[in-house]
Parts: sequence; structure tokens; C-alpha cells
Amino acid sequence: MKPLARILWRFLCGLFGLLCLVVFLALLASVPILNFLAFGYLLEAAGRTARSGRWRDGVFGVRQAQIAGSVAIAAWFGVLPIRFLSGLRTDATLLGDPSAPSLELTGSLLRWMGLGLALATLFGLLLAGDRHAQTGTGPRHGPFFPRARDGILAFIADLHLPKLFWLGLRGWVGGLGWLAPPIAVLFAASRIPNNAAILVAGAGILLMTPVAVALPLVQARFATTRRWADLFDWASQRRLFRNAPWACFVAVLTTLAAALPLYLLRIELPPRDLAWLPGLLFIALLWPAKILAGWAIHRSEYHTNAGPRGALWSFLPRLLLLGTGLAYGVGIWITQYLDWDGTASFLEQHAFLLPAPVR
Repeated sequence: MKPLARILWRFLCGLFGLLCLVVFLALLASVPILNFLAFGYLLEAAGRTARSGRWRDGVFGVRQAQIAGSVAIAAWFGVLPIRFLSGLRTDATLLGDPSAPSLELTGSLLRWMGLGLALATLFGLLLAGDRHAQTGTGPRHGPFFPRARDGILAFIADLHLPKLFWLGLRGWVGGLGWLAPPIAVLFAASRIPNNAAILVAGAGILLMTPVAVALPLVQARFATTRRWADLFDWASQRRLFRNAPWACFVAVLTTLAAALPLYLLRIELPPRDLAWLPGLLFIALLWPAKILAGWAIHRSEYHTNAGPRGALWSFLPRLLLLGTGLAYGVGIWITQYLDWDGTASFLEQHAFLLPAPVR
């Protein structure tokens, strides 16, 4: 019975860490500049999956999220009585004498409670650092405080925040470089007042079609190699598709379909209290899509030695991929009539860039 309980406990801890990781990434995705960290994480997930071929390698940082989430939840529960007492004091101040002794006593109590919460949070951070030192890469022996301090530093180092930020920034810039020409043509078409707009819009949709089908694989391959030139290597993308046509088609289709709910969310802007919702959907939907793109890259590299697939084998997924990219281009053109921001929706390429912030 004990092994079963241990397995159940580990499963629940892993599930809790995964949920915390999704929430943390969603919060990062909702904050300008910091959202490059979330985007870098998704690209790193694709790169790790592509290098190993294992889907589980695209899910990392769960243990760190579990530790950070435990401290955050404990601090949140500690804030609740302070907020409750502060609200009562505010109401009493509005209804009575601000200089009443009871109000002064309440103010002193709030200050002591705040100090106690700060000390408790600090002690929680030290415990988290000590736990990371015992289970992670930090030092495992020595006095508690030096071990906890070194564990916290090791915890921060294990997050690899500079690497994720730089990866996300480069992936975003490369994606924007691919998307700039078709977006510019679509913008131009929206400004033409006569029937010529249809022809220009058609040209923009045709330009968007190859970009939409190539960019998910290009970004995943860039995350694998970390070479800037691979972000604009069209020939490599074609080779990847020839080696694993069905895997690449499923990856591209999943990526484009995962972005659809984010466009629907822009029809009516959510309240500011739900500003984190686009980030949550972005992580929950695009994370599996990036992992799938990395798996497609691995499948393609695995079949490289066997040579390209036959023409008949690759014809149907190529045709389906072309139709998928064309449908995506048409959908992008239609979003200007549905999106709250009109033609600014052309810039909201959730499948390849970052979720649009709620204004």
C-alpha cells in the first residue's frame, strides 16, 4: 500500500507543479518584455523534443514551478487575513473617528501582521532553497542558512532565464521577419477603397500561405540548432517536409488550429481583471503544438538517412498543407471584420508570435 500511496503522491505533486508552471508562464505571457521568457520556454520545449524525440522532454521546470507555487500559495493565504482586517479598518474609518484608539490599535496590528508575513515568506523561501539544495543541483550538506542561500541561487540559475529570454526574442524577431511581407500587403489591401483591394488581398493571402505552413517548422528547427541562419532557411524546411510529410502536416495543422481560440477571444475584449486569459490560452494551446512541431523535426531527421518519401506518399499531405495554409490566410483577412482592433488583427499572429495584450 505504501508504494501505491507514494506513486499517487508523486503524481499529485507533479500535477500541481504542472498547473503552477502553466499559470506562471501565462502570467509571463501577459506582461510585455517578460513575455519573451514564455515564448522562449515554448521554443525550448520544441527544441528539446526535436533533439531527443521524447514528448516528455518538452515539459521541464515542473519541480521548480512546484516549489515556487507552494511559496506563492502560502503567501497568498497569509495575505487574506491582512486584507480582511484592512478592509474592516477602512470601513470603520469612513464611518467613525479616524483617531479612535481602536483604529490606532488595528493599524499597529496590521503593521505587525505585515512584518510577520514578510518574515514567514522569507523563511518559506529559505525552506524552498533548502529543498532545492536537497533534491536539485545545489549543495546538499552544511548548515541550514548557507545551504538554503546557495539553494536559492542554484534555483535561480537552473531557471536559465537569460537563455530563454534570448531564445524567445530571436524567435520572435525571426517570425516577424517572415510575416512582415504578407502582413504589409494585407494592410495595403485594407486601405484600397475600390475593387482592386480584392486582388491585393488575394496576393497577401497567397504570400501568407507558404509562410503559415513553413514558420512552425522553421521556428522549431531554430530552437533545435540555435543558429540564426536556420530561421530563414527555406530549403531545410522543404527537406524536413519531404522526409516526414505526415508528421509535419499534423504539426502545422495543430499549430494553426491552436491559435483559433485566441482570435475568437478578440471578438469582444475581456475585462482587465481577465487580462491573463489570453496568456493562459496561449500557453495551454500552443505548448502542445510546439512540442508536436519538435517531434516532427525529430521524425524528419530520423528518416533523413532513409531518403525522401515517395511522391505518392507526400502528395496528399502536401495538398492538405497547402489548403490549410490558404485557409489560414483567408482567416487572417476575415479577422479584421471580427476583431475589436480591426486591421490591427493582422499583427496578432498568435501561432507564431505572442498573444496580443488586453488594453
